[in-house]
Amino acid sequence: ATLTIEGEVTVPIKLFGVWQYTEVTVPYDHEEEISSEVDPPDNPPPHPVLRAPPLSVPTAAARLTWCMDGAGDVGRYEVHHSTSPDFTPSGSTKLKDITEQSTTSYTAGNLAHVTTHYFIIRVYDTVGQHADSNIASVFIL
Repeated sequence: ATLTIEGEVTVPIKLFGVWQYTEVTVPYDHEEEISSEVDPPDNPPPHPVLRAPPLSVPTAAARLTWCMDGAGDVGRYEVHHSTSPDFTPSGSTKLKDITEQSTTSYTAGNLAHVTTHYFIIRVYDTVGQHADSNIASVFIL
């Protein structure tokens, strides 16, 4: 599968590395070939979601996008967030339940500034099995 990420990144321009003078918005484009080399078990859970790196947007938010790796029996997605890089998805880290199978993006808002935020997408099949995406991060200025 090919994963394509397109968007814009806003970069602050600082005087003497301290005071923000202005900011510049530049285009961001990335394409990557992705493959899975793991043999599935006899009754596998849904395939993990492959996610693009979150894109920081000017309003202290991160835009998450994903696609399914193969044809899965998706029941729902859960978006999980933490400021700790080694977190485990739980009820306290869940931002959103997404029940629409065709949804492949979510914007996490109201994120703390000057903080790195970590995200995992958990996908459930219709019988309740789940798998987690890789962890991805974004730094919000």
